[in-house]
Amino acid sequence: MKLLSRLFSKKSKINKDLFYSVLADDVNKVRNLLSDGADVNARNEQEWTSLMVAASEGYTHIVDVLLNQGADVNAQSSTGETPLMLSARWGHLSIVPMLLIDAGADPSLKNKDGKTALTIAKETGQTEITKLIEAILDRPQTNSTKSNDNVTISESKENNAIDWSKIGKDFYYNEAQALEEEGNYKEAEKGYRLSIENNPKFVAAHNGLGLLLEKQKRHDEAVEVFRKACDVNPENGIAFQNLAFSLINLNRLDEAEEIYKKAMRIAPGHPITESIKSRLLKAKE
Repeated sequence: MKLLSRLFSKKSKINKDLFYSVLADDVNKVRNLLSDGADVNARNEQEWTSLMVAASEGYTHIVDVLLNQGADVNAQSSTGETPLMLSARWGHLSIVPMLLIDAGADPSLKNKDGKTALTIAKETGQTEITKLIEAILDRPQTNSTKSNDNVTISESKENNAIDWSKIGKDFYYNEAQALEEEGNYKEAEKGYRLSIENNPKFVAAHNGLGLLLEKQKRHDEAVEVFRKACDVNPENGIAFQNLAFSLINLNRLDEAEEIYKKAMRIAPGHPITESIKSRLLKAKE
């Protein structure tokens, strides 16, 4: 409860529940809470909204639900981060067009460091997202405004003439995710490893493989995979978060604390980063 009160100040319990349901990727509970009156634009002490959390975690279904319920796509955190910036920073390729095309996110907004989503994507080595944002920004502009109708990405692509040929795809990674969801961990692991072999700088594949290993309690192997992810992109906060949790699972608390400090530098105020501190304190009791 102490962590909960730090994350949300002067907010009702239902808004706290919404925030944590988003964090837990529980789309059904998110829908129920919104139906019960939760504020879709409620903020925590770092001025994060639920949409920021969903965008930073790559939860496409929850992003869709929140947007349809009126989530502010251009809301900015205490450090000036928008949902678009967070999805770009954390490498969630599927989220970017949802925010930028379907929801009309403003790509010109800057955080307190004066950086746009495109700048962040470039600086954090998110090559595919950089190509995607550039392709979207290069499309012919129209005078039409966003309607309230549900517009699919494929429809938006057709209407706005995006050159999708510029955007690469990673079929090994996508297949690995599908296999993991089916519970076929052996084949999923092969897929992640093929994805990394195909593109050694694809941090999402490293993170995916590490999390798969964690599910199987192969903590030592997971640590090595997450370390490689951190080496590939030292600004990828998810990799540092994952590494910290794996080190905690191995009771290597001093190392975990050092990694936590790096995660805090990269993503101050991120709920997952905050939860690492809670896990560390509990492990040291």
